[in-house]
Amino acid sequence: MPFGGGRTQAVNVSGLIWDANLIVPAGFLITVDHIAETTGAHGVYINNILRAIEAHHDHIAEQTGAHGIVTDNNLYCAGDVNVGAASALMVNHIWERSAGHNIVFDNNSEYTGMMIGVNSNAVNLADSTTYYFGIGAYTGLSTFALLNRIFFAKDGAIRRADINWYESTAGTNENVSMYIRLNDTTDTLIQTLGAAGNKTFTNAALTIAVAAGDFIELKIITPAWATNPLGVAVGGAVYVG
Repeated sequence: MPFGGGRTQAVNVSGLIWDANLIVPAGFLITVDHIAETTGAHGVYINNILRAIEAHHDHIAEQTGAHGIVTDNNLYCAGDVNVGAASALMVNHIWERSAGHNIVFDNNSEYTGMMIGVNSNAVNLADSTTYYFGIGAYTGLSTFALLNRIFFAKDGAIRRADINWYESTAGTNENVSMYIRLNDTTDTLIQTLGAAGNKTFTNAALTIAVAAGDFIELKIITPAWATNPLGVAVGGAVYVG
């Protein structure tokens, strides 16, 4: 079902059903309330923008890489959804109607998640000691694990951590390492820093899978300082996608 004419034109329909490919040239905009194809072998091909209140289809592909697929509601897919490097896919919710298919991004995907705030009160840290913190009843940096556990109510993945380190009196610049500890068994390094004074431990490339019922704490391993810092407080956030 081609559209033609060589001029910019908007097409608005309440429902659209087709037996062959639906092709929308670059100068056209098609807006629909519902899209459905009568067979599973065809797709929606766009040079411009496809906007749908609710899009049901087996495959969406755009013919050029500079445009986006936008839905105001849900995107259902029975096959793979592939988004090219210069494209964007923006939806409120994505899921697949059958098992074995993937949503594949060649570019960055924007996903909904949550930020978990963590912090501790100021303490004087000892040499060569392991400390734990997070959120909970114990708000200081503790040498005992399991006092500040952060539990997860659903499956997800930890994607990023940004933790500030503040010293009321600066110590020397020996290396300090900070970790995310999962279920009191597995440590993943956030960052090791050797700078004296205030600093930020950051890792934007984390891929820590968590399941409902899992928990984490933040873990610090101190060095043997030549001069110990005083009044150390930490605080920041962990991002879960």
